[in-house]
Amino acid sequence: LDHLRVDLRLENDFVASLAQAVEQAAQLETQLLLAVHLTDGAATQLEALAQQLEQIDVPVCGIAIFRDGEKSTGSEWVNLAAEKLTGFEVGAGTDAFFTELNRGRPAEDDRDFLIFSTNPQVHAFEVVDLVETLTAHAPLIETAQTFNHGKPIIVSPVTLKMRFNPNATGPEPDTPAGELPPQVDVRQMSLFGAGWTLGALKYLSEPVVPRITFYETTGWRGVIETEHAAHVHGDIFPTRAGIAFPMYHVFADVAEFAGGELVKITSSDPLAVDGLMLEKDGRRRVMLANYTDKTQHVRIPGLDGNLIVKSLDEWCAEAAMTDPETYRKSAGDHMHSDEDDIAITLRPFAIVRIDG
Repeated sequence: LDHLRVDLRLENDFVASLAQAVEQAAQLETQLLLAVHLTDGAATQLEALAQQLEQIDVPVCGIAIFRDGEKSTGSEWVNLAAEKLTGFEVGAGTDAFFTELNRGRPAEDDRDFLIFSTNPQVHAFEVVDLVETLTAHAPLIETAQTFNHGKPIIVSPVTLKMRFNPNATGPEPDTPAGELPPQVDVRQMSLFGAGWTLGALKYLSEPVVPRITFYETTGWRGVIETEHAAHVHGDIFPTRAGIAFPMYHVFADVAEFAGGELVKITSSDPLAVDGLMLEKDGRRRVMLANYTDKTQHVRIPGLDGNLIVKSLDEWCAEAAMTDPETYRKSAGDHMHSDEDDIAITLRPFAIVRIDG
């Protein structure tokens, strides 16, 4: 876990929000990424933030500057923030989508990084539509590099639904009773949500991208459920208190190779099955995701010897969600192959992990 992002709206009393984020980052043993939203009186707001940052005891890996009323942050606010927040990495871009950043390309200024968010559901919402967005992430990064003036790119946050509509002409309407808020997708807690997350990791992970923010920590837009899920969500988001969503295990599997290398492997049918390979200290881990509701049969060249195969699928998902640590300690299936390739079967929406 690289960082915890917190959004601070400096025109409000942001001190309590910052204190809560500091406490959570300390519990998670990680650093903070601050998303700072400025309004009129930006200089005074930044000075107040600088005073608070002198008092916190967790590291801050970056401060992203956004200006209300601007879809892409202007250089005036970037340079002001760099002046007021000395000693910190200060970046900017857009809190909305890459489209807004592309329309308002930044000038050369004092920013240390470029930032934008992404989600797969702006115009289309079916499973196949979400899968088709995955390969589009790589061209976004490639295009951003043409105007980022050689600076790193942070993708923050990645979500399954839009957090807000940057082109809205009025206030967001109230959510009707018995319906999910527009920012929430019930697939957050699904095997498909885990598979989509694996694909996003694959296509967003580039040397120019030092960090990516995924989702929230807890709740129906998070990685694990809150301790009061039944009271909060009811029947429209049918989870249980404290469970780990399947995507939790994707992050945990990748985290076991922290400091290693992510190798991009190629699928002959990336709309059906895709994946990546992790390497570290002579170990290899292949992770595959079945994006379909049908069983898929896959052949993988270049893997042989003694392998351990572990699935996260409809047969074991409930156990993996309700008792994630026991699931993680359980052994997979041993496989030995002297052939040039191996055959793997993926049940509908399954995640398969192959170690060797």
